Amino acid sequence: MYTLAPTDVFQVLLDAFCAKLNVPTHLVRMSFDGSPVLPYETPEEVADGDQVDMVVDWDQVKAPRAAANAVRVRVQRVGSKKTQVFTIAPEMTVKKLLESFCSLHNLVPATVVLKLFGEVLQEDVTIEASKVETLVAKVSRKRHVEASQVKFVIDGDAMHPHQPFHSYDLEGDEIIDVKLATV
Repeated sequence: MYTLAPTDVFQVLLDAFCAKLNVPTHLVRMSFDGSPVLPYETPEEVADGDQVDMVVDWDQVKAPRAAANAVRVRVQRVGSKKTQVFTIAPEMTVKKLLESFCSLHNLVPATVVLKLFGEVLQEDVTIEASKVETLVAKVSRKRHVEASQVKFVIDGDAMHPHQPFHSYDLEGDEIIDVKLATV
């Protein structure tokens, strides 16, 4: 539901509609009572509660694609088993991820804290590509061992914990061996 003042042009309605659907304005046609409406016209004959039809040429709308270097971040609410996946740019700050999550769930950002392995994430830092040490920490917690006792090996070579996974040129079918040092 959108409200137009009698002095507004239909462009105001078009801009709000396109922003909501994330579509370019040139791919939307408007009509009122079966007649085309042009963006520069004013709603002189439109009464309160009238409906303006908006038709989007969906065949021309390009689906958004994630950047080649995009990072997938899984966010899970405390007490819930459901996770949500956000695809973000590696240079995006934690604050932007927090705002997106809060917007999606109608939450106030000041009431939400993002944590990674129990540590609070600072809002002004960027989300880097997943590093090997992230998985090392997860495995060490699950196996109840120190992180220094966990080693990942791919094709016979040890993976360095501070390297991001993308530096190993993984294609998806590789097997990463997990070796636990015995004490």
